[in-house]
Amino acid sequence: TFSCISNLSKRLDAICPEGQTAIENNINDIPGVERRGGEILIACKAFGGGDNWETYRESLERIRSLITYYELKEATTIFELFLWKAKIEEETSIDNREACRVEVPGPVKDAVLQYFSYSR
Repeated sequence: TFSCISNLSKRLDAICPEGQTAIENNINDIPGVERRGGEILIACKAFGGGDNWETYRESLERIRSLITYYELKEATTIFELFLWKAKIEEETSIDNREACRVEVPGPVKDAVLQYFSYSR
C-alpha cells in the first residue's frame, strides 16, 4: 500500500515543468517513493510498514526541501522581473529594454533565502 502526500503533491504541481522534472528525478532516487498521476506516493512497505518513522521523516524532509528550493527559485525570478518592469516604467525613453534589466545580486538572494530559513 501507498501513503499519498497531498500537500507536497499540490505544491509540486504549482512549480514550473522544468522544476517538476528535476524534483521528480530526485524523488525517483528515494527508495519507496514515486510520483504517479500527479500524486507523491510513499510505499508503507518500504519503510517497515510505518515502523521506521525516522526514514519516512527524512524522505519527506528531502522532498519538502527540493520543492521549497524550486518555489524560492521561481519567487526570485518573479522578483527580478518585477524590478525590470519597474525600471522600464520609470525610464522616459526606452531604446533598449535589455539595458533596463535588473538582476538581484547574489548577496541579496542569499539574504532572501536566509529569511525563509532555506538551506539546500
